[in-house]
Amino acid sequence: MSILTAFRKAAAPEPTPNRSAFIEARRAYTAKAQERLALIEKMGELQRHTRAADAAAAKVAALRADVDAGVAATLLDGAPAPDMEDRKRALAAAEQESAEWVPIARAADVAHRRFAAQASELTRQEQELYAPIRQLAHAIFYDDLLVDLVSEFREAEEKLRAVHRRVFTVARAADHLAQQCGVGLFRDSGRYTELHVSRPAHDAYWRGSRDPWTVVQEERADHMALDAEADQLIHDLLTGPV
Repeated sequence: MSILTAFRKAAAPEPTPNRSAFIEARRAYTAKAQERLALIEKMGELQRHTRAADAAAAKVAALRADVDAGVAATLLDGAPAPDMEDRKRALAAAEQESAEWVPIARAADVAHRRFAAQASELTRQEQELYAPIRQLAHAIFYDDLLVDLVSEFREAEEKLRAVHRRVFTVARAADHLAQQCGVGLFRDSGRYTELHVSRPAHDAYWRGSRDPWTVVQEERADHMALDAEADQLIHDLLTGPV
């Protein structure tokens, strides 16, 4: 499960200030982006008008070239091409259609330039709205999401430390007996202190004292307690019911 999935499943009923600001910023940014995309769609419609006008003009040019070819053939051959009238009618129809597209294309061009300027301004506003979003996302990851996971982290750490303590209590008991009996089979129970749980730089994850001298005293007391627990295990095994 990803951190974000865990956050969504265990989201607090009341969002933190960071989350509230992030949600508001995302909504504003999304709304502005949708506004720009709608404008781009309108610009696409205008471009279709321009392409239609260009296609009509290209058709006129092709038909005019066809008529000119027929006229040239008439001059060379001395007899008119049999389909000249059809060619001229087709050219006239195409010219009329093209003429109808001319004002539409001009209007579309004017509107396209205006929309392009608006789209540029919307892009600027969109970028301006996006600027704080990443900073707010950092604030959420830096603080809120870490706080959400503190309880889960501590619970898992305590379970790990509890199992680790039981394992090394048994290992310490084995090492005590090995030393007492002169048996050279040890379980390196001195490695008990090597357990290190890495934690992020966040006060909520801090465990134990921050004072170095207090830490030394706590570690000494912990070692003495481990020795006592190991000796008790030995005593229970040797004197307990069989």
